[in-house]
Amino acid sequence: MSAPLLAQQSALLAALWSSDPAVSIGEAGVPAYQRNARAVAERALAAVYPVLRQCVGEATLAALARDHWLACPPMRGDLAHWGADLPDWLGRLGPEHELPAWLPELARAEWTLHRLANAPDPRPEPATLARLVQEDPEQLRLELPANTQVLAFKAAVISVWLAHGDAGDSTEPSADALEQAGRRLHSGVPECAVFWRRGWRPCVRLIDAAEAAWLQALLTEPSLGAALHWAQTNEPGLDLGVWLQEAVKQGLVLAVRDATPNRTH
Repeated sequence: MSAPLLAQQSALLAALWSSDPAVSIGEAGVPAYQRNARAVAERALAAVYPVLRQCVGEATLAALARDHWLACPPMRGDLAHWGADLPDWLGRLGPEHELPAWLPELARAEWTLHRLANAPDPRPEPATLARLVQEDPEQLRLELPANTQVLAFKAAVISVWLAHGDAGDSTEPSADALEQAGRRLHSGVPECAVFWRRGWRPCVRLIDAAEAAWLQALLTEPSLGAALHWAQTNEPGLDLGVWLQEAVKQGLVLAVRDATPNRTH
């Protein structure tokens, strides 16, 4: 590639990420490229953060998308991977933007769900559950779907997300659900949630601190036996029999596997 052509392409890329619409590099079409890039950014963020879009409105999301495009340009050609930095970026914005303090946490929840949309499809094997009554728990582990996460939030952002319904649902949110979520937000109620993939769908469910700790033990302890020992010591009131039935029904527990001795804590 010739040096002049390389310089021209570099200048074009710089112009696309310039906030100055009057940038001139000898290309009459640059402003059109800039407008198209901003529009692409808006559509990309709206697809990943649908509830955030509903909370702040179309105009505010468009402005945020344009600013985020300039501050955190995509590093990959697939824009489905762009937007991971939005939660932290929102947290760094100053008060002049007049955004809700809980917005970065809502963005973190939505990005987690977006990542799960690209996780491997879970493959339940219910027949393996028979191993629970046949074998030593120290030699077993419960398999959860890939990329299952337990996250804690300072604000009631999961209630907000759930109040808006399925991210891909076009129906209007229930006024009662929105009012209840609003009360939880304003009262400063923290929330814990588990994120997992069920079939082809990302899922999220509110959980209490006991279940959050139990799930974290399942994800980090080297065996089911070790996780059970933790639960008996720290959460003796947790009914694991009832929990297992519901977890299997919800696709949160897929199968029983051999323990993983080298699993890191």
